[in-house]
Amino acid sequence: MTSVNEALCAGSFLLLQAYTSKAQSISDALTGGGYVSCGIFCEPAPALEHLASQQPDFFLTESYLAGVNGYELVRQAKQLCRADCVMRVSDTGLSTHEALTTNLSGYLTPGAGPEEYLTCLRHIRQGRRYVSPALMDWLRDTSSHPEKGAPLLRRLSDREKQVLRLLADGLENDAIADALGISSTTLTSHFANLKQKLGLTTTRQLVIYAARHSLPGSSLPGSFRP
Repeated sequence: MTSVNEALCAGSFLLLQAYTSKAQSISDALTGGGYVSCGIFCEPAPALEHLASQQPDFFLTESYLAGVNGYELVRQAKQLCRADCVMRVSDTGLSTHEALTTNLSGYLTPGAGPEEYLTCLRHIRQGRRYVSPALMDWLRDTSSHPEKGAPLLRRLSDREKQVLRLLADGLENDAIADALGISSTTLTSHFANLKQKLGLTTTRQLVIYAARHSLPGSSLPGSFRP
């Protein structure tokens, strides 16, 4: 196993997958792309131990593993390391509440191949969250009452709508402030106002709200940043 500090690389990763054959193909693609593997695991307990000791840049896992809630697993992982977490989600494992409240850097479908994993990590390395294109429709359509969200947009100022669009487009906070010609303090104030008006609590929820309701004027690529 290669130590995280032994090589200059695109980043290091730890992979937790139920099926080792698929996990190996993902690992091979990532190492071929310049990433260093900190190990492949099929059980949560040893994976968490290695997360704590190896401190990888990325933790790649699934939403459901042998009775283990993947979202709770990610929350545990976040207490052990600062890795960006990427999850392969399933129809039964992905709920609106968990998707909005879990600190994920990437969302992948069950059918995501090794190359998409590589694309995902590259997006995250650029400071952008990644969502599989196939999941963008889910983000728009899975709200229990999506028709109730659109009228809330009318409560927003033009500047607040601009902030929301730029969030959905994947810009980082500094880039949003520069694009709008405002200070970071003012941007933080806009975030607070948006959350209050839309009944949300996190910036991630703001981004997903923009995607789900197809905010006018917002492009929605396969990446976003909360």
